[in-house]
Amino acid sequence: MPRGPAPQWTAKKPPFTHDHVQASVAGGLNAQTGHYAELLYQGCESEERAVEIKRSLYRCAKHLGFSMKAEVEPGAGSDWQVRFRAIDKATARAYVRKRYGQKMPYNPYARNPAEDG
Repeated sequence: MPRGPAPQWTAKKPPFTHDHVQASVAGGLNAQTGHYAELLYQGCESEERAVEIKRSLYRCAKHLGFSMKAEVEPGAGSDWQVRFRAIDKATARAYVRKRYGQKMPYNPYARNPAEDG
């Protein structure tokens, strides 16, 4: 007997912007900064829609294994746009390590904070 459909709580939340994250990655990596190409998502009819696109970019980047930087900006006329770029996770982690060194109040990479000592 076939299994029924997956429960709603496991469904991915639209809009899906995986293609936009992958387009940023396809634009090339700056080896020094770890940032991929900066792109624009244009034509959002409201600021709320642009914020939802920004959230979707963060969700999809996390799902694909990248970090994300995205900003909502006013566009031409009454439209809104989202300026975004994917960031290489390994480079982002190295940057945080280099910037804070041993001065971090906790180790975010530890699986169990109680083991940090």
